[in-house]
Amino acid sequence: MTVVSLEANEKAALERLLDYALLHTGQVRRVADFLLAWWNAGECGSFDLTNLWAVDDDIASDMAAVFLLIARAHSYPDSLGYGSQFERIVAEWRPELVSPPPRESNQSRQQARGIGMRSPIDNDNLHYRGLSGLSH
Repeated sequence: MTVVSLEANEKAALERLLDYALLHTGQVRRVADFLLAWWNAGECGSFDLTNLWAVDDDIASDMAAVFLLIARAHSYPDSLGYGSQFERIVAEWRPELVSPPPRESNQSRQQARGIGMRSPIDNDNLHYRGLSGLSH
């Protein structure tokens, strides 16, 4: 497996878009849609290129730089070290794809205290419904 290194301008553009994607404006929804189409277009939806008409030139420029990065890198964002940021965007913009971890019954909590039993589920983790990690 070849390790892809990001050029400084690619890294800066991607990180600006990741920051934008967690805000709440009309332009930002388009940024999130663009990024999530790279993450998993089948589950998160594709990106309509005419949405570029509705973003500022600076954002469109960053999107173009990331588009070229995607073409050059032949990699998903998690393999470039951005998995957790994309998971946050999924949780923010596609909450229907994220479900809370299953609730434990009282009996399973008691069993978990037994010898050789696993500890209770960490409720801070998100589990994706029927999606294998939601990436790719």
